[in-house]
Amino acid sequence: MNRSRILAATLTATVLLTAGAWAHEGDNKPKKKSAAAAELKSARAKLDAAKKKLASQGKYSCCVKPSCDTCARRNGSCKCAANVAAGKGACGECQGGWLAGRGAIPGVDPKSVKLLDSSHQAVAAKTPEADLPDALRDALAELTSAKKKLVAEKRFGCCIKGGCDECAFETSCPCGSDLAKGKGVCGTCVDGWNAGDGQFPNLPLSEIHLAPMSGHEGMQHGGMAGMEHGSNMTMSSGTSQQPAAAFSDNEATQAAPMPMLMGRTARVGGWDWMLSANLFVVGTAQSGARGGDAVYSANWVMPMFGRKVGRGYLTLRPMFSLEPATVRNGFYPELFQNGETYKGRPIVDGQHPHDFFMELAASYRLPINESTSVLFYGGPRGDPALGPTAFPHRVSASENPLAALGHHEQDSTHIAANVMTFGVTHRWITLEASGFHGREPDDKRWNLDRGAVNSYSSRITVSPNSRWSFQFSGANIEGREVDHPLDTTVRLTASAMHVLPTKTGHLATSFVWGRNIEHGAGVPLAALAHETSGTFDAYLAETTWKTNSNWVWGRFESVEKSRQLLTLDSNDDPLGFVQAYTAGYERELPRNWFSGARWLTAGIGGQVTLYRPPVELRKVYGDTPVGAQIFLRLRLANPVK
Repeated sequence: MNRSRILAATLTATVLLTAGAWAHEGDNKPKKKSAAAAELKSARAKLDAAKKKLASQGKYSCCVKPSCDTCARRNGSCKCAANVAAGKGACGECQGGWLAGRGAIPGVDPKSVKLLDSSHQAVAAKTPEADLPDALRDALAELTSAKKKLVAEKRFGCCIKGGCDECAFETSCPCGSDLAKGKGVCGTCVDGWNAGDGQFPNLPLSEIHLAPMSGHEGMQHGGMAGMEHGSNMTMSSGTSQQPAAAFSDNEATQAAPMPMLMGRTARVGGWDWMLSANLFVVGTAQSGARGGDAVYSANWVMPMFGRKVGRGYLTLRPMFSLEPATVRNGFYPELFQNGETYKGRPIVDGQHPHDFFMELAASYRLPINESTSVLFYGGPRGDPALGPTAFPHRVSASENPLAALGHHEQDSTHIAANVMTFGVTHRWITLEASGFHGREPDDKRWNLDRGAVNSYSSRITVSPNSRWSFQFSGANIEGREVDHPLDTTVRLTASAMHVLPTKTGHLATSFVWGRNIEHGAGVPLAALAHETSGTFDAYLAETTWKTNSNWVWGRFESVEKSRQLLTLDSNDDPLGFVQAYTAGYERELPRNWFSGARWLTAGIGGQVTLYRPPVELRKVYGDTPVGAQIFLRLRLANPVK
């Protein structure tokens, strides 16, 4: 089995994919002795001597036995014992030690020890390097040299800057590879991530948790790994709730992997908050007699607020869009797209804007135990338990400014009226059921649509780890379209989503299938066994790769369309499949171009889509019509250091 060759400063995605899984399993380490063994033995002795000297000076008071190395390396001192006794928490290495049964303070429940990273564990202030004991300086120098040898031997692939000492002394570190696979990492790496030394950009702290390690048998993180949608209530590596973790769960419980693109986060007045926003300014051109040119903006902003209430966690979830003002004439041009209406007529060859109120909802997640939680979600505008993450929020579609052609077969209910959802999560399986008003938004985009709960959905989400998520869902939707107010749609969807973080970015991929089974007036779910007026399938595969400042993406769709594309009216008779092939590129601009606005990221990009319509449509659209877009993309992000 290949093992990684990674120095913390030169960690790469390729190495992460091939790094071995031996260091955290205890019985599968490299058998051959490392060339770094002598230096590690010397560094161990000097580090222990330095800590003993610091302890005699009142500068090193650790809470586990043997004492941690992390605080010595970062601070030259340690007050983990005092902080644990006061209920504040211990460094990551000590937290792992407590869970392994090495706690040194009587009467403290190991599971109650919170994470307070080593940057907060200095006795007074961080000791300048020149004032460190000679033995400590020598030990750190030998550790650095030993790590380089371990890297050369393909034994060391860490996920924090400088590499972890904990794994170095074991002569093996797969923390980078394991983290990329959604597994846990060592206590030193947990500490480093929380202190700001993580190597993967945009990876939230909700992804970082302790793993079992040799020498620390039984060491397990007590929190639950988090996903962007449809997951457990997420926690950081410690027991304190982090803003990013609090909101990594889209409490409307959609299925998708971890959040790579979250905006600004903070904790104010006991509330965790996160502000996310995304804006495209797009110039689009579509070929042929049915094509059109336009300049428009697709955008949304989502301030979220959460706090612990009782034993559970309350999240307030508003989301807004200015598309009613930035998309003119009721829609922007997009060949072969249809769905919803404008001024009483069906929209054909165009994509409607989102309503101003995209979401007005709240959720409450109540943990039953460490493995099980229940969710209550609802509001006048929300996202029922149906379908995958909608295209504006999918990581795999983050840089594509166009709606998916299969939007109205796959994820169009992400803006629904009067939503109520109940869900149960046990470990990596989530079951949900929703009631909602089935009518899609009308062309009055600034108001809140109303309507009684008349439609129902359910979904099962399987998230075996924080990289993969699978969902299957179904719904009975009443009066979905304004021009078919009495019709019933049975919708089925399935999806698989994967996100792989890398040192230079991430690779996100989604596969989505949706089916609408259309029925006449007011037919219930039992109509699945009856004759239908039309069945429409939509298939999608898309991927987005970010590496440093470069974004590359592609999307393939095969969507069954109706004769509405020919007649321009409400004719819903099936016609045939349209294929669409999209490729795009974006260059992200340096943040220092924005006069200190380091909370903003921007990119300039473009994409081209080649369409292949069925024979009957070619006389109208041509054999291979083309669409192209150029755009500026702006997105909120946490400020860079």
